Amino acid sequence: MANPIKQKIILALVAGLWAAPTVAAESTALDVTQVPIEQLVQTEFIPASRIARQISDAPSAVSIVTAQDIRDYGYRTLSDVLKSMRGLYVTSTLIQDSLGGRGLGHPGDYAGRIMLMIDGYAVNDNVQNQVFIGDDGLIDVELIDRVEFIPGPGSTSYGNNAFLGVINVTTKRGRDIDGVQLGAGFGSENANQRMQRFSYGKHLDNGAELLLSASRYEDEGRSIVFPELSAVGLGDHDFRHMKETDNHRLFFKGSYEGWTLEFGNARYALYDDTFFDNGVPTEVGRRDSSTINDNGFISLNYDAELNERLKSSSHVYYGQYLFRSDYRDPTIDPGNPDLPYVQLNNGRWWGTDVKFVGTWFDNHTVLFGAELRNNYQQKLSDSSASDEPLIDTSARTLSLYAQDEYRLTNNFAITPGFRYDHDSRNGGAFSPRLAGVYQPWSSSTFKLSYGNAFRYRNPWEDTLVAIDPNRTTFKQEVVSTTELVWQQQFSSKSRLTTSLYHSHITNVVAEFHKEVTTDGQEIGLEHITDDGMRLNTSYIHQYVENNLGPHIANVPHWLAKLNIAKPLLQNQLTAGFEVQSIGPRYKFVNLSKAKSETLANLTLSSSHLIENANVSLSIRNLFNTYATDIAQPGYVSDLRLLPLPRRNLWLQLEYNFR
Repeated sequence: MANPIKQKIILALVAGLWAAPTVAAESTALDVTQVPIEQLVQTEFIPASRIARQISDAPSAVSIVTAQDIRDYGYRTLSDVLKSMRGLYVTSTLIQDSLGGRGLGHPGDYAGRIMLMIDGYAVNDNVQNQVFIGDDGLIDVELIDRVEFIPGPGSTSYGNNAFLGVINVTTKRGRDIDGVQLGAGFGSENANQRMQRFSYGKHLDNGAELLLSASRYEDEGRSIVFPELSAVGLGDHDFRHMKETDNHRLFFKGSYEGWTLEFGNARYALYDDTFFDNGVPTEVGRRDSSTINDNGFISLNYDAELNERLKSSSHVYYGQYLFRSDYRDPTIDPGNPDLPYVQLNNGRWWGTDVKFVGTWFDNHTVLFGAELRNNYQQKLSDSSASDEPLIDTSARTLSLYAQDEYRLTNNFAITPGFRYDHDSRNGGAFSPRLAGVYQPWSSSTFKLSYGNAFRYRNPWEDTLVAIDPNRTTFKQEVVSTTELVWQQQFSSKSRLTTSLYHSHITNVVAEFHKEVTTDGQEIGLEHITDDGMRLNTSYIHQYVENNLGPHIANVPHWLAKLNIAKPLLQNQLTAGFEVQSIGPRYKFVNLSKAKSETLANLTLSSSHLIENANVSLSIRNLFNTYATDIAQPGYVSDLRLLPLPRRNLWLQLEYNFR
């Protein structure tokens, strides 16, 4: 193993012990009896009012993006937010944005190994485990209060799909809107992007909070030239209206006296006029496929204080994922190239979860609970393959979990925990975790954790295994991760976070390799200057290999990011500048590498130019760089490189009626 993890852990400890006494920072004790239930039952959950303290208590290197960051950097989708976070990257495949991190980033995975939660509700579907983070996302970013990425195995707390980490999206409250808000946006890329949004929010006199939002995003598609086609004698083709989309979103959130009801739905339509047959484009200018994703959920939560030492949180939810693709594929029946085919994926589920948090014993915070999830519909059909469904199944999962945060001293705590899940289709999975947090000085925090996580094989992977005997047939994946984190607070305005981790994945599901090993190191620096400028920069390096060799597709050797938000003109204007670099990655063909890419973005925003209004202008790909991404297998199949958008503008206006 290159750069052994044990040596790095020792070096980090020595460096931390040497540096820590030279700085000081304020620290206040956290009274668990006064903490909201959601903070206690999700140890990585970070309320805005307690960010500084709770980051130190979490057993991993948490990354956070706030509503202020979203506004200052002009983020329009959850993909934009996640791209800026330490250790994560997004692959845009024209079909869907895929999330990568911690040693895996296959474009076809659809983020199935990282769980996405909205206010504590896990939104991964039950057919492909995918999440929607691009223009097809469930939530409008203007409704987001903050986004947290908790890296590492999360199955002890969250179960299936919390494999390499958890993304927790916390939405705004009604009081944050405080009236009616209208929003509109326009994009310059082919002058064909438009957004409209209506939001209403209020904090009522009786204590209730209401938030309602409806939005629409339209994109008439990109024109793309593939110069690589010339190299194989196909000439330069200008493909028009690629990824033509139309997305309608509706979101409601209401809370009153411990009750919280949420509803979210997104109907996303994607149209494509170019089909590739082994890398050769068919006739240009006709619509070859249409795809409809309809995703929604209803979530009801009740928090109660049963007595001064026992709190509970009860949760019931329903979710659905409806997918339809109408397409033409001339390779199936060359004699009828215009014959339409239909692919259908339908998933529906409901569940209930009950948690208890007890503080009966001194220095102990005990959490325990149970969850029942019923995936009562998991159905896949494809009329090109058979008139009968490819998969038509269901499954129930029962989960039991517990953990104890034991504070041995004022500056040292350990948290052992476990979760056991039993799925009627894939069997049982045990997920233990042990974490320790040590704060030798008020300015220095060390965290050491070891844990296991799992991911069940989903119905889509069942179909892949059935048609390809070369794929692995394991029922579930398992990852074991050891991580050391050192956080150093140099002052109240400056913090350094470093992390070393080693993970080993076994029984990789439905792939051509069985194991993946990752050794990585991360470093991040956050700083606020006296004049209000915010700086956030990070660098990660990782070495990844599988049992066949060090050739993991679409996994960069390094990631580097820089974000700077600077107030200008006596705080009348804010300039948000970011640079993102991604290192070389293996393509899917011939084990060749895609070169490293660097893109820069600039956003100018103000809430002072127009009274009661926010105005922003974003310039994406500021320097008009030609950059590519690795395409999804089967799409541009012989090229596997997809040109990213060149320089483009986005103008957005929000007006508040208060």
